Amino acid sequence: MRSRVRLGMGVGAKADVLSFILGLNASVPEWASVSMIADATGYTAAAVRRVADDLAAARFIRVLNTPATDQAARMFSAGPAAWATLLGIGYHQPGWGYWRERFRFVVEVLAWADREAGHPSSPYAQDVASRDLLTRHGTTLRRDQVVKPHDFAVAALDRHDLTEAVRSLTTWWATHG
Repeated sequence: MRSRVRLGMGVGAKADVLSFILGLNASVPEWASVSMIADATGYTAAAVRRVADDLAAARFIRVLNTPATDQAARMFSAGPAAWATLLGIGYHQPGWGYWRERFRFVVEVLAWADREAGHPSSPYAQDVASRDLLTRHGTTLRRDQVVKPHDFAVAALDRHDLTEAVRSLTTWWATHG
């Protein structure tokens, strides 16, 4: 869906904000806050607010009625079924995917693996580094249940858990696009 929206609207904040909102839930439209959209897309909250207000004014998306003074509580939603029909695509499309955060995790894991290949550290140091990577990126990995939250007890994380998280992320990408 995102590629179709970008094809029609160009690459930019409006296409990305609309794509994020449309990808929240295909069966029941959900509401997203400005901060949630900003976190997912990487745009500033001010930019997201302006873009979402423009999209709402054009009736591309809906805005939940909130007091004008309560900018932080503004919530936006869209009708994914109507957009799927308009764009001529299937009703069930993958959501936004939080690619930026996932790629950051992959880049950090690859950088660590390259350092280990050149100068291997002790198993203990590898466990500490693995725990640090998994702790730093835990929210990203748990958000879409790439890893199971109950299997993600911080005190016990080690290099085997890092291997499993990478394997799970690879599987998640293969099944969710």
